Amino acid sequence: MIKIEQKFREPQQQAEEHSERAQHQVSNSGTNEMKKRKKEKSRVRAATVNNENARKDDLLEKIRKLEIGFQIAQQLAESETKKFTTENDRKTERSRAVEKLRAVEISSCYGTTPYFRS
Repeated sequence: MIKIEQKFREPQQQAEEHSERAQHQVSNSGTNEMKKRKKEKSRVRAATVNNENARKDDLLEKIRKLEIGFQIAQQLAESETKKFTTENDRKTERSRAVEKLRAVEISSCYGTTPYFRS
């Protein structure tokens, strides 16, 4: 009697196994498709992130270059300002010295009162 029951159960078990395998294959192919889509999306995201990071790096590099250029220009402007200031001070000192010399020359020629020419 057990053998008879086993004979009836074998086709049922085989049918169940076959249907489980078919469902498993269908679900695997679906999950494989989903995995492929996820991988593709992650690749696209990674590429997007890489592109964004590359753009950010480029912008940061440009900003650094501009800051360096600004600092150099600022230093040049300061040095030029110092140069013009010292040159102006020298000219001012020379003109004062010349005025003093003229005042001394004129006072010695005409007495003690200095005479200034304009």
